[in-house]
Amino acid sequence: MASRHRHPLSLLIETIVIGGQTLWLFGRWIIRAQRAADVDFCPRGHPVPLVGVWVCALCRAPLEGHAWDECRYCHSRPAWLPCPSCGLPVPRGGRR
Repeated sequence: MASRHRHPLSLLIETIVIGGQTLWLFGRWIIRAQRAADVDFCPRGHPVPLVGVWVCALCRAPLEGHAWDECRYCHSRPAWLPCPSCGLPVPRGGRR
């Protein structure tokens, strides 16, 4: 019985494709895990969680997710967040 051998070039291409897909999925997972752990700090050093439930400042719609994400209803983005401890503004991109 003759065994079927695949061409080495097809094996190489298949390996590259599967490796690329794996790297893409792993990269997306890393970005999501990093964003889920996002915490910023107010000028007084209080931790400000950036993932949770928010209210859009423009249209007042309740939103769930990352604080700096675009509102799915009016497409605005917040310029700052109030610190939950002291109320001081935390600008997008961290303390300045």
